[in-house]
Amino acid sequence: GGTHNLARATRMLERAGADIIQIEDQIAIKPRARLLERPVAPPEDMEGRIKAALDARISADFQISARTDALPSLGLNAAIDRACRYAEAGADLLFVQSIRTEQDLAAVSAALSPLRPLVIHLPDARRGLGEGTTHLGGAGFRYGLIPHILLEAGAGAIMSALRDIPGTAAVPDLSTSLYEAMPF
Repeated sequence: GGTHNLARATRMLERAGADIIQIEDQIAIKPRARLLERPVAPPEDMEGRIKAALDARISADFQISARTDALPSLGLNAAIDRACRYAEAGADLLFVQSIRTEQDLAAVSAALSPLRPLVIHLPDARRGLGEGTTHLGGAGFRYGLIPHILLEAGAGAIMSALRDIPGTAAVPDLSTSLYEAMPF
């Protein structure tokens, strides 16, 4: 979409009541075969994106979160270097995606928490960060994301409902159905 579209999205989100926009350094077109590597754009491109969002925001209270996806493909040092550049470009929050170990978490915290508040995907049992979340605040992480929790909960409910259908040819009793949960 380019910086023009990013500026427009920034203004629209802020006017709609959002508090934060997250900008990432992944390339716009993600080749499927390399999706796990998360190919990233040059840091200069991301710096331009940050500037466009900063110029477009109406209030300094609307925050710009800069996310780098460089860790899997370029390594920890490159990811930290990019995040430092994004802080220098004016990002309000920093997010190093794909932290998988306590050692990486400590390195990101030590290098970046003095610069800006940090964002992290909250750990779960599948991700290898076994300490939970209690130590994250003290390490400079101010925002925790749980990106798939509703999708996973919904998928689990769907699978449960589908398991009940075979052999009964009846619609399962869904005691917490959408119709009970939604006010329409």
